[in-house]
Amino acid sequence: MSICLANLLFISLLPENYGTIKSMSARLVTATIDLKNYSHNLLEIRKIVPETVHIMAIVKANAYGHGLTDLAAAATSSGVSYLGVVSLGELRKIRTAGILTPTLILNYLDSTSTPEAVALDASITVFETESISAAETASRTQSKITKVHLKVDTGMHRAGCDLNQALVLAKQIEDSPQLKLEGVFTHFAESEALDPSFTLEQLRVFGDVLTTLRLAGITPPLVHCANSAAIITFPETHFTMVRPGLVSFGLNPFPKEHSKHDFVEKNFKPVLSLKTQVVLVRTVEAGETVGYNRHWKATEKSVVALLPVGYGDGYRRTPHNAGKVIVNGQYAPIIGSVAMDQTVINITHVTASVRVGDPVILIGTQGDLSITADDLADAYDTINYEVVTALSDRVVRNFIH
Repeated sequence: MSICLANLLFISLLPENYGTIKSMSARLVTATIDLKNYSHNLLEIRKIVPETVHIMAIVKANAYGHGLTDLAAAATSSGVSYLGVVSLGELRKIRTAGILTPTLILNYLDSTSTPEAVALDASITVFETESISAAETASRTQSKITKVHLKVDTGMHRAGCDLNQALVLAKQIEDSPQLKLEGVFTHFAESEALDPSFTLEQLRVFGDVLTTLRLAGITPPLVHCANSAAIITFPETHFTMVRPGLVSFGLNPFPKEHSKHDFVEKNFKPVLSLKTQVVLVRTVEAGETVGYNRHWKATEKSVVALLPVGYGDGYRRTPHNAGKVIVNGQYAPIIGSVAMDQTVINITHVTASVRVGDPVILIGTQGDLSITADDLADAYDTINYEVVTALSDRVVRNFIH
């Protein structure tokens, strides 16, 4: 049988409602992204910083798991003047989606990727001679002038030039007819910490660098260092642009003991919620076990429910399970180990009858109950950044406009 004939036969065997089936969720795990809340959060940031200060919306890492292109478009619609990504691939997705907002690639860009970044009108981070030369060569080849931002290491000791190289590199950029020194920036190591001393020391060092550049006649229009926590805690870090990431998604950068923790809880709204549904209900007899390695054993006759979510979706197994979910207005504990695609919960003591198809809240609210990304982070012994960023591509994102 020919391939074409086989294809026709296959199509003829599909149900009449196949088009409807295709439009249904590809997986019964859904992240709902509330773009109205995202816009609200950006407006709250605008209230904090002066009107003259630019806002760079950080949308790297798939917008912290929320969806890169949709969040980039929403940020642009909300009036931000800049976007922040970390790779050529992220920039390419934004441009392919028709988003022309000025965009800075915040991380290292290798020389083979530089020509395309220049062609896509990126602003490029540089912190050593080689990356400056690569940007210059690509710009000359394309008869373009490329904007670059010089990153300075003020104590985090990751990417960034040494302090004694900042002026040398800035002059190299200034002397090139193909480059424009659009910005100078640094990054804080712990601006959310209870003790502000290291952040203030980084700020002092950054200020010394800016003074050195200014005395040499170098005054780039964009000076930026404030991440989410610094925007809220240290107004002296606002300079001419700020870089909100976590707080723009309604997630709290501060520990509960911090004086600004409650300010975030009150004024910012979570953008992401995560849910699945019950796909099987069964009874387990006392003494029987559930899941891989038989970590959970029933101490009584129990009713359990199967959920089609697992660490393949970013709903983690290690070092600990998330702990609990919400079903039918009550908390239900996870039992056994979360698997790649499935999780089991104990619904024995859920008073309302649980049936196949009932919604289950993994992150979000139902009635008076809630589970937050911070709750999962506490259970996982990690941070809320990782909880949302880890959500995989197979989790369906539904966007509320």
